[in-house]
Amino acid sequence: MTLPRFLLDLSMVFPSLEAAVEGVQQIAKSRIQPAILELIDYSTICVLDQQYSTDYASLGGAMLLVRLDGYGAEREEAVVRDAFMSSDVQLSKSGDAAATRLIEMRRTSRGDTKDDAYRTGEDVAIPKSRMVEYVHRLQDLAREENVNMRMISHAGDGNLHPTFFVDPTEGEQPLARLHRAVEGSVKEALALGGTITGEHGVGLIKKDWLAWEQSDEVLQLQHQIKALLDPLNILNPGKAI
Repeated sequence: MTLPRFLLDLSMVFPSLEAAVEGVQQIAKSRIQPAILELIDYSTICVLDQQYSTDYASLGGAMLLVRLDGYGAEREEAVVRDAFMSSDVQLSKSGDAAATRLIEMRRTSRGDTKDDAYRTGEDVAIPKSRMVEYVHRLQDLAREENVNMRMISHAGDGNLHPTFFVDPTEGEQPLARLHRAVEGSVKEALALGGTITGEHGVGLIKKDWLAWEQSDEVLQLQHQIKALLDPLNILNPGKAI
């Protein structure tokens, strides 16, 4: 595999998560297809600051991290800068090494510790045109259930990773509240034309949710195809298909 000859990295700091999500749509409207387009919210930035001894949380409420590549990278950068010329967004300088460092920080960290009984990360995908609405619904859901939320996203693909977590010492039935929030996030994704998994698959955890998205006929057809290829049911048994 040949790596791109040119790489240009940009960090974009927005006043809020909603503004950053709207920034994703603005980039899409500019007909630019970044090689990397990552979104991180304020809570995640704070976690990264703790992990890497940085102070990016002082800059704003959310970030987009953009990597442009190929021979047209400089021209694409100019288009992105022009698209946000009149917006309330802080763009890094061209060739700023800090933008590259931020991308590497994001690539090597989910911005959170390992999932446990009181913390669950999700993996839904949403049409980019509905992402702002989805973020609003998730924030309302988190407030209703009295749970905390962080969010990172492969925003260029509409693949969002909200993480919900609760303090087991605060409030009644913390695990029940957490479970309702997680299931609610999946149902909201489907209601907006999304899918229950953007990249990690169904596996074991989501197999009971697959019927929310696919009909009995579709599920049966998939099982029939699996049976043809694996008549002894020895390939990954017990999973959704």
